[in-house]
Amino acid sequence: MPVWFSIMAIMLPTTIVDVGAEDDIHAVYISVVEIGRASNENATVKIKVFTNDISDALFNYGQKRFKFSDAQECAVDAQTITGYFNDHLKIFINGDPVSISFESCELNGESVWFIFKAETPTGWHEFKVEGDHLMELFPTQVNIFSISDGVNKKMFKLTSTQKELTFNFPN
Repeated sequence: MPVWFSIMAIMLPTTIVDVGAEDDIHAVYISVVEIGRASNENATVKIKVFTNDISDALFNYGQKRFKFSDAQECAVDAQTITGYFNDHLKIFINGDPVSISFESCELNGESVWFIFKAETPTGWHEFKVEGDHLMELFPTQVNIFSISDGVNKKMFKLTSTQKELTFNFPN
């Protein structure tokens, strides 16, 4: 069974996603969010989205068209990008809100990774995420989350019918 799952996980992006069509429409609206501890009090937040989807969302948010032709464009527009994700990706650790600050972006074909830093408390007990990014334009958007406190890992998805999740890390 684990071998089959590994093969399916590798094949999944190439078999169901139709990216790069002439009209820039693809079959699946999905993002990946990785939140992990980088040090005792800091976390890294990485968000991978399709460039055409985030370009549309940022235009809707700030009335400026983003092309994401190179990583320097991300740095120039870091304030808009950070503002959008601070509005559409809310993180609470132990009941306290966590804001993110832009670090960089990495272009990867038809997608882009946004990398943010966040100051977080030492112990992560209760973790809450509200993640509705891209859902304002794409009702079938699915946001896949992987969250690690450095020891434990939790994976889940958020959709338009479930835009938030709260869980506890073991002490």
